Amino acid sequence: MLALVAGLSACGSSSAPPRFLATGYVADQGIMRIWRKDSGSGQPLALMSVYTPLRDNDTVVSHYEYTHGKLTQVRQSHGGGGHESLLLRFDENDEVIFMQRQLSDRKEVLSADDITRARFQARHAQELSDTLRAGQVRLQQGRWSKGQYTSCAGTPQKLKLDAWQTAWIEQRAARTAMPLGIAWLDAPEGTQLLLVANENFCSWEPTEKSM
Repeated sequence: MLALVAGLSACGSSSAPPRFLATGYVADQGIMRIWRKDSGSGQPLALMSVYTPLRDNDTVVSHYEYTHGKLTQVRQSHGGGGHESLLLRFDENDEVIFMQRQLSDRKEVLSADDITRARFQARHAQELSDTLRAGQVRLQQGRWSKGQYTSCAGTPQKLKLDAWQTAWIEQRAARTAMPLGIAWLDAPEGTQLLLVANENFCSWEPTEKSM
């Protein structure tokens, strides 16, 4: 399902940070993809992260919402079908005003450690998106079918990947009749293939309007 290519450094600077950013990186034993929407003043309004592990199907999707740059809500789901979910809300004083974990058969109150972990993950994702934005690391997603890559915007494009990476995709495509989902990074330092899967990433990829 997945293909991982070794690290791509993120360094450099961007003089005009975009208000909407899609980026990503190779995380511990998996792939992290991040979408971020900022206000005109550069403060985050919303952030979505998708962690895809390499060894199981426990994908973790996290949504973070902000007011005046302060975290106000965390929504998180585990598993492709949302087998476990978490919801946290904070008031203007950063106090918890709602918390709940939904399991398949019951609901639970979150522990203090759960809340601390959720805050840390939100801060970590925001800080990493800052770093990746400064390095001009851009996430690209689309579909590969019949030897042609089409971006999620619907535009046929030439993949800016090394020849061996493209050859690997073609070999992978030869083993299935279905289009493949492709995720890769584009940066001044080069390109990096992140994921190749029997999944349509475009069906759920957020846009600036949807976030």
